[in-house]
Amino acid sequence: MPFIIRLALLVICLPAIVSAQVGIGTNSPATSAQLDVSSTAKGFLPPRMTSAQRLAIVSPTAGLVVYQTDGTSGLYYFNGGSWVAVSASSAPFTCGTSTVTFIYRGSSVTYGTVVGANGRCWLDRNLGATQVATAYNDANAYGDLFQWGRGDDGHQLRNSSTSATQISDPSPTSPNTSFIYNADSWLNERMDYLWQGSYGFNNVCPAGWHIPTESEWFTQLYSTSPTFISSELFNSSLKLTTAGIRDGTNGNIANPGVWGHYWTSSLSSRNAGSSYGNKAYAISFRDTPQYKNDDRVRSFGLSVRCIKD
Repeated sequence: MPFIIRLALLVICLPAIVSAQVGIGTNSPATSAQLDVSSTAKGFLPPRMTSAQRLAIVSPTAGLVVYQTDGTSGLYYFNGGSWVAVSASSAPFTCGTSTVTFIYRGSSVTYGTVVGANGRCWLDRNLGATQVATAYNDANAYGDLFQWGRGDDGHQLRNSSTSATQISDPSPTSPNTSFIYNADSWLNERMDYLWQGSYGFNNVCPAGWHIPTESEWFTQLYSTSPTFISSELFNSSLKLTTAGIRDGTNGNIANPGVWGHYWTSSLSSRNAGSSYGNKAYAISFRDTPQYKNDDRVRSFGLSVRCIKD
């Protein structure tokens, strides 16, 4: 058959070949399957990677499947909000017993979960804490101190370097890991969207979790201690701590063991017309009824606790 005729036949048949089911090891692939792999001697081999590599996949699509080679090894699939081990897929997420594994400060970490007010689910410790608090002034449970809206870039470490120079790149992949002290903000322009919900540009919580809003914090705290006393808040399921604060004007840490300060994701209503235009809401408490509903400048470093969507 002349080459030109064979080429013409190939071009005519190509659409049918592309749109048909594909069979590997079978000439009759199932009509309901786009790909049908058949074998009695060999298996299907998905991509293999470590936990860190799996969690580093950018924008995974729901249904994505990989095999994890370290830690709790096995098949994992992405359900659209988080990774789920196939071996545990029959058991639904149960707050209070289920754990959450995610990448934090470049490593895989696993935190527990606790049930809070109105049945809402929270992580059992502050971001960066090495353990669940054993007392409100347990230094091992203080965790890191974040500047509002900033990502997991290393600035939040309590011993990170400091700088007085504002930065323009809000991305957590920015090479700048210093705590930026400034009377206004660590950024040289105002960006209000960085911590808004689980899809916020710099959301530091695991997939499907977010930094609580002011309302979510109020609901939790009022259910535990209407006077916002640190000892009572520690005795709640969240085991809140008095981790202190990192001053946004000089980079110094103040009042650890005395005051607890937690960021909300809510914007301050006092931004307009304020001499410090970049503010956000925070909640603060200590060992006496001295609760503050703070309007904090975003350059300050505060604790972060995550709540499930």
